[in-house]
Amino acid sequence: MASKAAKKFDCVKFMREARARIYEETKHMSHEELAEYWREYRENDPLWQRLTAIEAERNKASANDQKPLRVSNRNHD
Repeated sequence: MASKAAKKFDCVKFMREARARIYEETKHMSHEELAEYWREYRENDPLWQRLTAIEAERNKASANDQKPLRVSNRNHD
């Protein structure tokens, strides 16, 4: 069996470290403090901001994409 190439980025390690960091930051917070923590996180996170902007653009586009009224092709005398 060939040996594995060295990983440049270890996703599992990254997630475990992030989870541990968040736990340490929030372990003594009340429910209200946790809600504020995540609200502030979303407001300041560039990825979250971009995803929110994309969703707003989609909602705006779908609101403007109304079907035209049905027009009859019959000739009325």
